[in-house]
This record gives sequence, C-alpha cells and structure tokens, in this order.
Amino acid sequence: MVLAKQTRVMTMWNTIVSFLPNWVVIMQAIFVFLIPYAISKFFHWIQIKEDEG
Repeated sequence: MVLAKQTRVMTMWNTIVSFLPNWVVIMQAIFVFLIPYAISKFFHWIQIKEDEG
C-alpha cells in the first residue's frame, strides 16, 4: 500500500518536472529581465546625481 502511494507520488513529480524548462532557459529568462532592469537603474542613478550637483 505504501509502496503504491510512493510510486504515484513519484509519477506525479516526474510529470510536473517534465514540464519545467532546462536551467539554461531559466538563466536566459533571468538575464533577459535583469539586464534591462540594471541598465534602467543605472541611468536613473545618473539622473539623480546630475540633479543633485
């Protein structure tokens, strides 16, 4: 009984994991959103420094 339940749980997790993308795709998605955000913050910081001085 317990073994059958464990097998169903493992099958469920294997099904879920099969739909997740590879690590390469996840890292690319992070860079796609992180790099423009960093550039925006950098130029915002420059604008603040120019307004102060």
